[in-house]
Amino acid sequence: MKPSLSLPEFVALLSFLVVGGMLRILLLDFEAVEHFDEGIYASPLWYDGQFGEPYPARYLFAPPLLSGMMECVNWIPGLGRWAPFLPSVLLGTATILGLWWLARSWFGKPAGVFVAAIVAMSDFHIIYSRMALTDVACLFWIMISTGLGTRAVARQCLRSAIAAGFVCGLAWWTKYTGWLPLAIVCSGSGLWWIWQGRTSLRLTKFIQILATICVVAGATFAPWWWQLKSVGGYHAVTATHASYVTGWSSWSKNLAQQLHIQFLLDGFTGQLSLGLGLFAAGIVRWTCGRSTWNTMSGKACPETAESPTSQPLTFPPMRLLLRFIGAAIAISVLSFRIWAPLMLICLALA
Repeated sequence: MKPSLSLPEFVALLSFLVVGGMLRILLLDFEAVEHFDEGIYASPLWYDGQFGEPYPARYLFAPPLLSGMMECVNWIPGLGRWAPFLPSVLLGTATILGLWWLARSWFGKPAGVFVAAIVAMSDFHIIYSRMALTDVACLFWIMISTGLGTRAVARQCLRSAIAAGFVCGLAWWTKYTGWLPLAIVCSGSGLWWIWQGRTSLRLTKFIQILATICVVAGATFAPWWWQLKSVGGYHAVTATHASYVTGWSSWSKNLAQQLHIQFLLDGFTGQLSLGLGLFAAGIVRWTCGRSTWNTMSGKACPETAESPTSQPLTFPPMRLLLRFIGAAIAISVLSFRIWAPLMLICLALA
């Protein structure tokens, strides 16, 4: 984890968190359970009590964690009207903090602030955060598990590995694709270890960390796996999901359809997020203290240690800040001219 928050970073993060939370909870009274899958996940709130049994084959759609969270919200006086939506709203808002932490841990403070802006104002993520679906909740757990898993490998920390496995188990309890952190961490860290990690991390220790994550994740999910035995086991679930896979022959068509949907849902807040995010990241970078432009101290702006307090704090030239502002304006104009998801793809490729 990077050093403690500076004031500009804290203000930027808090601002994006407040904006993101408001966009997700605003006018929630107008939301309704409309999608078929939403009705399945929210069925404990209306079907179980009326018919005295769970909705038929509900286990094929998703594990019960999200439905259980809806039931818990429904027990809180005054919140029953929004019970189907509040779990996704809360976890969707928490995703802003989670992805800020992940990007900050991997790429530094400016990247964390930029990503927080993108997530907070993403039209696509806002819409799904206001629905009774498993996607936003599962994404939150997957992201936290992946971050803890990479932290466990980087710091050779078994406690982080246990936490990563447990959170992965929660993702698995939310959606049947919740095991994805295991694939991400094992494949990514495995390539890293072959490339350079073997010089600083013993193979036995590396395997121990990955095995801990996998075993804890499996143990966390095991109770639901065991309950599935009475309805045909996990094989019944995988057999149903296999029917959704159309193969590589349809890959380009499916990708085009997904991009088309992203473009349709692209709106003002998503387009504005790129410029605001870049501007906030520039402010954080410019105010981080001593930098490569500070010829008096001759030290780069540290990302892993705070600047010594015994030396006077100086800032880079103002023209650098003006460049950040110019870049933020330019990317905002481009985002309004073309789709924000396309801009993000270009930034990722760059």
